[in-house]
Amino acid sequence: MPTTADGPLRPRCARPGPVPEFLMAQLVKGVACIRHRADLPAEEFTRYWLENHSRIVQAVAGTLSIRRYVQSHLLPGPLTEQFTASRNAIEPFDGLAEVWIDADEFGDGTTMTEERIKANLALLEDEGNFIDLERSAFFFTVEHEFVGPEA
Repeated sequence: MPTTADGPLRPRCARPGPVPEFLMAQLVKGVACIRHRADLPAEEFTRYWLENHSRIVQAVAGTLSIRRYVQSHLLPGPLTEQFTASRNAIEPFDGLAEVWIDADEFGDGTTMTEERIKANLALLEDEGNFIDLERSAFFFTVEHEFVGPEA
């Protein structure tokens, strides 16, 4: 189990209240902006994330009502360096993970069954094998498409 300075890291089961009516027919997207552990070479991080963690996500997808899971890996080199510098931005993350969940399945937190807790714990435990959790960011969003087939 991953730890912090305060002890073992445990998933927090937030109870945000009912899903607003306008979200009911939409998907909620979980986003993770990920940095690899300092003791893990970037190539090993990428391999582990692609080959190991993805399989765990696939295994728990039904339990957690995951409709889609996408990994986007950093493209290192001059293009990224120039893009980052042109915005005076912080160092890029090593990758981005996106997880789509039906908004009505996301619910009010009351659907956090023992099976879902175990699935979330399995993901969290594995994330500690390759992600620097304290230097990464995790949040939920609702998409609004302006260019593309759904715009």
